[in-house]
Amino acid sequence: MLNKVDIKTLGHKNSIPLEPYLKWVRTRTQSLMMPYPSILPVIFEPVKEGEVPYTILHPDMPTSLEDLQRDWIQLKGERDTFEAQFYASGRKVLELTRLLHEEQTLNAYIAPKRMRTTFLS
Repeated sequence: MLNKVDIKTLGHKNSIPLEPYLKWVRTRTQSLMMPYPSILPVIFEPVKEGEVPYTILHPDMPTSLEDLQRDWIQLKGERDTFEAQFYASGRKVLELTRLLHEEQTLNAYIAPKRMRTTFLS
């Protein structure tokens, strides 16, 4: 089922999405049972007037630039490893397919000779 929504209610492209779109995304992820929870920072409003609100981030969320760079390098290494495994498996499939075709060609060449010898005797 396609639910059409007017573009004016969703907001401009390349901007912060408006509440109807965010609400739709949240309900869609819940209906699809996405495997990850939505983790948002907790913002505490000031108790007294003039204080600055402060934010408490999720404990698994990296905060320092060094942590982010280290995680980025690790993710790039994992990506490169998976790409290498993917291409290696592709090359293996091509090689096995080539060997199969060679064997089928050889069997097609040899099979008629076997049939001729059996019919003659």
